[in-house]
Amino acid sequence: MGYAIAVDVKNMKILIVGGGKIALRKCRDLLKEGADVTVVSQKFHEDFLELKEEYVNNLLMIEADYSSQFLKGMQLIFAATGHGATDSRISEECRKLGLLINGVGNQKLSNFMNMSSFSRGDLTLAVSTGGKSPAISGRIIRELKEHYGKEWEEILNAYGEKREKILKSDMNEESRRELLKNLANQCGNWDKDWERNDTNED
Repeated sequence: MGYAIAVDVKNMKILIVGGGKIALRKCRDLLKEGADVTVVSQKFHEDFLELKEEYVNNLLMIEADYSSQFLKGMQLIFAATGHGATDSRISEECRKLGLLINGVGNQKLSNFMNMSSFSRGDLTLAVSTGGKSPAISGRIIRELKEHYGKEWEEILNAYGEKREKILKSDMNEESRRELLKNLANQCGNWDKDWERNDTNED
C-alpha cells in the first residue's frame, strides 16, 4: 500500500486534469481544505460553476486540452480525464519531474493514493484497500461513522485539555504515562462526570 501520511494542503498548488464528476468531488474536497486548485478540461460538470462562485479566489478553471506546461509550479496532480492514454501520459510526465501524481481509479498510474476518510473535529479516521475495492473502503467508513459519532469531537477536545494539564504537571514520567493511558482507555465510556474526574494533576 505504501506509507500512510496526512498532508496539509492549505495553500498548496494542485492540478486536476479532467472536469467530470470525480474531478468535481476531488476539487470540492481540496478546496474545503484550503488548497489552490487549477482544473484543466475541455468540458466541465455544471456544478463547477457553483463551486467557482464559492471559491472565486482559490479555483482556476482552464478550458483546454492537457499539456505538460500545466505541471509547472504544481505540487499535487490528479489525472481524472477518464481516458487511459491521457492519464498515462500525465503520470509518466509527473514521475519524470518527481511530482506526486494520483491516477484516479488506477493505482498503476499513481505514486500516492487517496484514502476513504471522515472526521470528527480533530479526529480523522481513514481506510484504504490499496485501490482494490473502493466499495469495501466505503462500507468500512460507514460502519466507523456509526461507532464514532459526533460526540467524539467533544470527547477528544476534553481529552486534549486534560492531557495538556497532565503534561505540565510536576508528576514523574511514569505516573504521567500511566495517567494518560488510563484517560485514553476511558474514551467512549465518558459521561458528563468525566470532566470532573480527579486526575491528580492539580
